[in-house]
Amino acid sequence: MTGRRIVIHGGFHKTGTTSAQKFILDNGPLIWPHAATVLPGRSRGPVARHAVRYSLTSAGPDMNRFRRSLADLLGGLNLGKRALLISDENFCGRMPGRDGQQGYDSAPDLMAAVVRVIRRFIDKDPELHFVFMTRAPDGWLRSTWLHNLVHTRLTLDYADYARAHGQTAHLDRTAEEIRAAVAPYPVHVVPLEALSENPEGPAAPLLQLLGLPSDKRNRLTGATRANQGPDPALAPRLLDLNRSALSDADLEAQKSALRDSPLPEV
Repeated sequence: MTGRRIVIHGGFHKTGTTSAQKFILDNGPLIWPHAATVLPGRSRGPVARHAVRYSLTSAGPDMNRFRRSLADLLGGLNLGKRALLISDENFCGRMPGRDGQQGYDSAPDLMAAVVRVIRRFIDKDPELHFVFMTRAPDGWLRSTWLHNLVHTRLTLDYADYARAHGQTAHLDRTAEEIRAAVAPYPVHVVPLEALSENPEGPAAPLLQLLGLPSDKRNRLTGATRANQGPDPALAPRLLDLNRSALSDADLEAQKSALRDSPLPEV
């Protein structure tokens, strides 16, 4: 492989993706001369929307819309000779546990589609790398459960949620399915826990693969944690609200008030 270096950071949800994206955005002036970046601010239009839609339907027309919208996005980039980083966890589809989504079954197809679009519209022979962050199953399950309690009307307690989505929580298995779908391009699987002491946090493996010059990399700064979940102590109250007969508008208002109010001391 001798073409343009392209790094696809496709997920998974709740594995430090937002922290990585924020770190890269905050350090953009140092990164952009070396590598163009496509982060959720750019991709959370039609591209991610069609990926999510395909994960719900597995329908050919939704896959075609995903490919076309990705081609339009990439076609509008001014790359020059730069490398390219694309980071958006929604390219793997909807977050499991959200509105009935069971798992990442569509992720291998979506990543294979990314390969086809890149080879047609960016480089016939790219130096293409995929990166997926993983997380210990219980930590991932608890994080997605709390996230879905806040953002949906999820009514499952943690025990039932873990039973329903326990298989999906073994993210290494999905990564292996993606590896088969995008071969011969490499898939780098990085446990989030292994990055806890790294000053670049979850952005570290992305920056390493982009080959950012060391003099610039040494100047990168910024917080490495973003989009942290709600306080776990709020879970029982969020669950009660989701199980109530409140309208959607009233439910959202009460959740917002709950998240903004201090927890009582015990």
